[in-house]
Amino acid sequence: MMMLAPCRSPLIALLCLTLASLGTAVAKDSVYSDSTVVIYNKNFPGSDVVASHYVTQRSINSNNRIALDCPPTEEISREQYRDTIEAPLREIFQKKGWWQVEELGNTKRVVKNAIHVVVLAHGIPLKIKDPIQENTSKQHTDAASVDSELTMLADYRERFVGWQPNPYFRKDVAFGDAALTGLMLVGRLDGPDVASCRRLIDDASKVERVGLWGRAYVDLAQKTDGGFKQGEDWLTSIIAQCDRDGIATVLNTQKAAFPTHYPMEDAALYFGWYTRNANGPFLNPEFQLKKGAVACHIHSYSAMTIRSDAKEWVGPLVSKGACGVLGNVYEPFLGATTHLDLFLRRLLDGYTLAEAAYMSTPYLSWMSVVVGDPLYRPFDGFRTYEPQFFRSDSDLHAKTYHVANKLWADEPHTLTEKLKNASTKHRTGFYLEAQAARLHAGHMYNRAATLYHQAKARYLQPIDQLRVGLQLVDLELSRNNKAQAVGLLRGMQSEFSELPEVKAVTAMINQLDPPGPSGS
Repeated sequence: MMMLAPCRSPLIALLCLTLASLGTAVAKDSVYSDSTVVIYNKNFPGSDVVASHYVTQRSINSNNRIALDCPPTEEISREQYRDTIEAPLREIFQKKGWWQVEELGNTKRVVKNAIHVVVLAHGIPLKIKDPIQENTSKQHTDAASVDSELTMLADYRERFVGWQPNPYFRKDVAFGDAALTGLMLVGRLDGPDVASCRRLIDDASKVERVGLWGRAYVDLAQKTDGGFKQGEDWLTSIIAQCDRDGIATVLNTQKAAFPTHYPMEDAALYFGWYTRNANGPFLNPEFQLKKGAVACHIHSYSAMTIRSDAKEWVGPLVSKGACGVLGNVYEPFLGATTHLDLFLRRLLDGYTLAEAAYMSTPYLSWMSVVVGDPLYRPFDGFRTYEPQFFRSDSDLHAKTYHVANKLWADEPHTLTEKLKNASTKHRTGFYLEAQAARLHAGHMYNRAATLYHQAKARYLQPIDQLRVGLQLVDLELSRNNKAQAVGLLRGMQSEFSELPEVKAVTAMINQLDPPGPSGS
């Protein structure tokens, strides 16, 4: 029998629990299970396997599993979409009695819709191309993601040209209560292969039971000119949200992205931009995101393909363990993409992945896709302080930090003392590092540096010490102290020479202080 250590402080007591058997890892019951359909492509190997696995995990009626005879390619024409996806689905929805359709002359409209969520299994086409290919970067293009187009399946207008306003945008109400008969939320279980798709279903099921706990990694790009400013503002807002909600955050405030082999430990959340293909730690063969992670990278073509673990961003993020990923199939224009700060806000409020994504996306019949279990609630219960069962110290530390911030948000001195005590009792630098990052983001560099040094001394594992050291480097660069930053890096080269992640240190040295020409 597993034994729990006795609680040693009021803060830790808050997090203790009575052991209970977890049993078989299946997803929580979803209020949307009965109003969800799962669609697969009978012409794509493994598509039915993914669909069946999801139906089982989410206790969805087998009658809500639909096979389509559509092309196996990711990109299809508008005619193929209409003939093999749109028209057959409308017929099926009416035949099964999910829709009540009213006909007025030559027009039709859905007056009752029993379906709230549409799930597309691996193998369903991804995007609809514009017949004039160069139009894919125009506002009025006929191109779109299949997913975004299907949100408006119940709208019988003959043709949508360009984006259409999303009536669920900025709502703060469960989709089932929003009374939007003509709209459905669409997500897809997709990735480089069947194994990846099954994994993201299983991981979401397991993590949802205990909540998603870990660090947030935010990769700024200092793109503050013109139209780019909005994206940088989203990421800055995300940092502030994590601060308010007690989510320990690791920052990269420099123009260059997190380097390959960066020690991105316990990454539950990742938000960054603006490179065409996955880079940084996501190129490290050994790297994996935290189980259940939500990860988003702003780029116009982040979901141009999803069936690759190396091209663009969505496929690679899924292959690295993400359970929730957002992307765009063609050029969406920044303001028309999902507003990531609002997306995170809604996730933290306990909404499903699909609800949070569509509440944050201003337009439909456009370029966005939501990859992952659309019914996944990674932060269900995040607003309450009920105890959880923790299988690792990192989860315990993340939960402790969150609860402490909520309990003593208006008492900064008390909060500091509580976290200082927890740091000693838990024998970790986690809380000191998290507080340092908060000060770092607020440009209080001297106080942040002091806490970073204290955190590094408190940590026992070299990988944690290295991560804190790299944040100190970022801090020195933020206050334009390049010489000090390079000096810290050179010291870390020796200090952490045995770690594979020391390659991140070398990469940063070569970037900041490149070696001279051979023979110089």
